[in-house]
Amino acid sequence: MVQGTDILTFYITVIIITGMQIRYFFLFYSHRAFVYEINYPDPMLRLCESIHLCRARGDLKMEDENFRLLCDLTRKLELLKLLTGTNMKGEYAPGPEENKALLIPKVYN
Repeated sequence: MVQGTDILTFYITVIIITGMQIRYFFLFYSHRAFVYEINYPDPMLRLCESIHLCRARGDLKMEDENFRLLCDLTRKLELLKLLTGTNMKGEYAPGPEENKALLIPKVYN
């Protein structure tokens, strides 16, 4: 005979499992949003193609360097934005001087 607590436990389990799946779906895509919103993705695509071609040629040193560059670009979003363009328009958009200041560190001054 099925008791009320067994039915309640079943429904709570179904709700928890469904909630975990929905949560994973939203979390998975939220941290990758910056990749999908790139304005000009050609430099990133060329870098990925370069990694693939270096692997096919057997040039593992160049493949590793390109992969590390790709990792650095995805970690430093300012550099990625300089490389692929920005969505900002109007008076708050960074000008060429600000882009240069972000790209070239002022260590030697």
